[in-house]
Amino acid sequence: MKNWEGKIKDFLSVYFFGYTVRFCFVGTGKRLKKRFSKFFLLFSNRGKSSDIKKEKSIIIKDHKQTTFMFAIRKALLFFINELKKNPNIVIFHGAAVCKKDGIIFCFLGKQGSGKSTSCKIFTRAGFKLISEDTLFLDIAKGEFITFPKPVMLKGRSGKIREILITHPAEPRVRPKLVLAILLLRRIKGYGDFKSFVEKMNMLARYGVSSIDRSLSNRSNFYCYLQRIGEGEGIGFLIRQIYNFDFINKEKFLRFVSRWRFLKLL
Repeated sequence: MKNWEGKIKDFLSVYFFGYTVRFCFVGTGKRLKKRFSKFFLLFSNRGKSSDIKKEKSIIIKDHKQTTFMFAIRKALLFFINELKKNPNIVIFHGAAVCKKDGIIFCFLGKQGSGKSTSCKIFTRAGFKLISEDTLFLDIAKGEFITFPKPVMLKGRSGKIREILITHPAEPRVRPKLVLAILLLRRIKGYGDFKSFVEKMNMLARYGVSSIDRSLSNRSNFYCYLQRIGEGEGIGFLIRQIYNFDFINKEKFLRFVSRWRFLKLL
């Protein structure tokens, strides 16, 4: 395998948090190199040799769409599976965007609940993307780790209909305030989607202080948001975590106890 890799001239290295995936393109697979380069454009292509903990090679032999998607998933799962063993890294299903002032909107919900759509709306309103599907928290330092994968929007069939490359946040984001919004309903049909987009557009346009005032005064402006208790919010968050058995529970609870939990009605 390694002797073969040494003869391959077309390759792409993707680095994330101490781990590297090396895509090796052979045969008609070389036609996919530009697509992979575009998809991983916002990732670093190398880390310091002293920082690299493990590398993985993925051979791309043809230019089929299924090959592209399979290799993408394989690479992302490699990063997740290696990092989930770290007790100070919490990995969970969710999306997040931030502003320069340290305000983070975190979207939690099952597949099809609108997390990626929310990221698209908020980034177009000037927010920076932290991640649109998998979130990494460094609970030792109290920071979000930016995972700059493009926003992948799916159609009704579940197939990818749009890949949106947007401006990512800094590699690490220390939050001043986290607003965790629980998306409890799956979007069904055009009417649901239109209503959801209108709500998220309104949220993206107005500041946290406006949200706080509206929640306190029960204003119609934010009548579709409801504040929920810390226990309910953290309980929902825990159910989204991939590596809960590995993490330091005390540090995790200390970090998320400062979050504000809301649900979309």
